[in-house]
Amino acid sequence: MAITKSFYAIQVYRLSKKLWYPVVFCTLSLARMAGGIALTVVGLGAQMTFTNLIERYKWLIGMAMPLAVVVDAGNTIALCYWLIKAKADVKSMRQAFRPLSKVTLSQQ
Repeated sequence: MAITKSFYAIQVYRLSKKLWYPVVFCTLSLARMAGGIALTVVGLGAQMTFTNLIERYKWLIGMAMPLAVVVDAGNTIALCYWLIKAKADVKSMRQAFRPLSKVTLSQQ
C-alpha cells in the first residue's frame, strides 16, 4: 500500500516539479506502513486476542487511520489540481496518464 501511495506522490512531483510533496507524503505513507507492521508483530508475538490488541494499542490504530486519509486525500487533490492546470499541454498530459492508467488497470 505504501508503494502505491508513494507512486502517486511521485506522479504529483512529475507534474508539479515540487520536491517537498513526495518527500512529505512518502514519509507519511511509510509511517503508516511502519505502524501497521508494528501492530502485526506485537499482535502475533504477544498471542493476545483481537479485542485486547485493539484496546491496548488503540493509539497506534488511531494514528495510522488518519495518516491514510491524509495521504489519500492529499494525493487525490494534488493530482486533480495539477492535471487540470497542465490540461493545455496535451503531450505532458498523455505522459502523465499513461503510467497512471497502467497501474490503475493492472490493480483490478
